[in-house]
Formats: sequence, C-alpha cells, structure tokens
Amino acid sequence: MAPRDLSIRPLGLGEILDRAVALHRRHFRSLFAAALLVEAPLFVLARVELGRAQAFLLSAASGAASAGRLREAVEMLPPMALAGGLLFFGQLWVSAAAAVLVTPSLDPAAAPASPWRAILRRTPGVLGASAAVVCALLAAPALGAVPGALLLWRAGSGGGQLVGGAAAVLGAGLAFLAAFLATLLALPAAGVEGLGPRALLRSRWLMRAVPGAPLRERPGLVASVLLLAVFAITLAVNGLAGLPRAVAAAALAPGALGGRLPAAAEVPVVAFEVLALAALRPFGLVAVAVLYFDRRARREGLDLDRWARTLGTPA
Repeated sequence: MAPRDLSIRPLGLGEILDRAVALHRRHFRSLFAAALLVEAPLFVLARVELGRAQAFLLSAASGAASAGRLREAVEMLPPMALAGGLLFFGQLWVSAAAAVLVTPSLDPAAAPASPWRAILRRTPGVLGASAAVVCALLAAPALGAVPGALLLWRAGSGGGQLVGGAAAVLGAGLAFLAAFLATLLALPAAGVEGLGPRALLRSRWLMRAVPGAPLRERPGLVASVLLLAVFAITLAVNGLAGLPRAVAAAALAPGALGGRLPAAAEVPVVAFEVLALAALRPFGLVAVAVLYFDRRARREGLDLDRWARTLGTPA
C-alpha cells in the first residue's frame, strides 16, 4: 500500500486532528526519542522534588510549626522552581523538535536532509524563542491587570474596590489568553524556520485572521477548540497511564499521601510513567505543528507554492 499523502493544505479542525494522529503514527519513533531524551530526566527530577514536598507536608502535618520547618520550606523553593522551569523549557524544546520531525511529511520540499542535525543546530534559537515566549506570557497578564488595578487604587468605596479587583483579574486573564494564542506557533516557527526571539512576531502574524474569513476559520477560535480537543484526548489517555500507580498505591500503600510507594514499586511505576509520557505527549505538539503549517498555507499559500514547484518537473 502506498504511503498516505500528508502534505499540507488548508485544513478543517477535524482534518487537523486526523492529520496529527497520522503524523504521530508515522513519526512515532523519532517523536518518542525526542520526548524521552528531554522529559525522562526532567520527569525524574520533578518526581524527586515532589516527593520532598510531600514528605515535608506529611511531617509538618504531624507536628507544630517551627522556625526550622519554615527555613526548610524556604530552602525547598529554589530547587522546585528550577525543576519547574527546566520542565517548562524542555517542553518548549520538544515542541520545536516535533515540528521539525514531521516537516518531511507536511512540506517535503522544505524538509532538512537530517532533521536531528537541524534540531541541534537550531537549539540556541529555539531556547531564545522559548525565553521570549515566557517573557510575553509573564508580561501580558501584568499589563492586562493595569486598568483594573488603577480603578482599584482610585476606588473610594467597597463596591468600587470590588469592581476594580474583578476588572484586574479579568483583564489579566484575557491578556494571558491573547498572548498565549498569539505566541502559540512561535516554537514550531523557531524549529522549522530557524528563528530566534523573532519567532514571536512570526507567530503573531500567522495567527492573524485573514480579512473577510468566516468565523469558523478564525485562527484564535480554531486554536482554542483544537487545544481543548487535544487536552480532552490526552487527559483520557493519561488517566489510563496513571492506573498502575493508583493500583500499586491501593495495594501497597493505602492512605499514603500522594500515592507514595515503596522504593521497589516506585522504580517500575516511574519508568512506566516516563515511557507513557514520552509516547503520548508529542501528539498535542504535532497537532500544533499541523496548525502552524495550516496557517502558513492560508496566509502564504504554502500549498500553492509546492504545487507551482511541481509544474516545472518533467512528466
């Protein structure tokens, strides 16, 4: 049977999900390796820090608060923040890597001869784009909360303060959502096109709606529904992946905080969770990569350019 043609063209929402499933299956080994390379050590690090936090909470719940416990809690914050930051940046790197790995199927003419070499060569730019995304996502809610904060500051009554606080929270939430959607395609752009922080501007341009486009083709709406669908799918599958820990906790450590297991059971359960994470996580990233190529087809005629190149090919 001839391999299915997955080259890009403007797609509907259902077609984007269908294309993501097909690409995840076709490039499963490479996507699994990329996710495992980055997320396995970071997952173990996060598990260690989470175990420390659970142990601290368990000991704190059994006795009165003390200066020693407070100092221990403060000392735990930097390594936990570092683990969270590394996990987030690793996820962004895998996002860019996933887009590069599926490029040969979506846009064969632009595919690098060696995707892995391309990923390594573009890693500094990807990290720069990741830092820019983080800054944008932190700055947006702060700026969005300014009008409500000013209203809260100038309010002379309880009602005015309530309105100002609600406006600040709403403004921060809407600004974060707008920034998240505007920067959604920054990492695929950084990986595929070799961009650095300028990938934010590239993503913002791609996520602009084409003038006169119907509501169902608005990129913000399409991206929101796509992410909700991907979240629902991955949540269901991740629930199945978490069954071994739940079963082992119920059998070996009933009532333990956070499902903590004996060391002999914790190692194989963590290994299973890492493998399941590396196998399942790339699906959502591939869906975002398909959306990136879909937006390029709609905004730049990427599919038409590919078709035009074939016109010069001898029959």
